[in-house]
Amino acid sequence: MKQSFVQFKKPIITNLFYALKDDFNAESIGQKQTEVETDVRVEWDENAPIASVSLSLNFTGECFPFLMQISMLTVVEWAEVGDVKTAEAILNNNIPALLLSYIRPIISQLTSNSPYGSFDVPFFDFTDNAESDDLEDV
Repeated sequence: MKQSFVQFKKPIITNLFYALKDDFNAESIGQKQTEVETDVRVEWDENAPIASVSLSLNFTGECFPFLMQISMLTVVEWAEVGDVKTAEAILNNNIPALLLSYIRPIISQLTSNSPYGSFDVPFFDFTDNAESDDLEDV
């Protein structure tokens, strides 16, 4: 095994909101799939092989007992771009999956102190993230 040419800085939470729904009916837990909206943002540095990547999750749905939103950000650096498609795939697919692995235990711990028990964030497939049109400048 060798070290990846892509490195990231310590992820930071940039936004966190959590509240119990006042009018939640506990009997509706598990009746429907909890909807989780995801938002991945990649901002490339035009002058260096650096990008910031953020992942935001917004938990919605009437069968979910919480109002919750979390955003996490990391800065990614690599030795040389070389293949733009490889860098694009890593930034749009692998890094959001990495951020999700940091977010999952935070949400589980936060919700474990609720009357409804802990919520485990599902895994997501980020491979269908839209490709950026401005990569030719990188």
